[in-house]
Amino acid sequence: MYKDETGNLNFDIPEKYKSNCHGWSMDLDLWIFDPKDAAAGPNDTVHEDIPFRNMMNSNYQSNASDATIISFYSGNQLTHSIRRDPDTGEIWSKTNNAAVEHYENLDDFYNAYRNREIYGDLEQKFYNPY
Repeated sequence: MYKDETGNLNFDIPEKYKSNCHGWSMDLDLWIFDPKDAAAGPNDTVHEDIPFRNMMNSNYQSNASDATIISFYSGNQLTHSIRRDPDTGEIWSKTNNAAVEHYENLDDFYNAYRNREIYGDLEQKFYNPY
């Protein structure tokens, strides 16, 4: 919800603003934000992605073939998450407040826009929380 300029609460948030890629990949209306503060330590509570990473790393590990979520890491920094259908290999990607994009497979995702340049060399972690 949000307050408008008159102070009234509104609940009509458009879908594209309800989550970023990490929350959306888990089918949640949730923004998971890492402020990318290089001075902050790994246990700094301002890093909202730490509970997400801890949850994913301890409970929902899977392999590439059964993954429903693929997250990309640059070192210790969670940079992007996408949704995957393990039966078809199809990929869906949402970036911040943009629309969801559909790709036939992971190669199709990498070949779109600058995705290979941005994510191609990053570590992938595969999850299936279902």
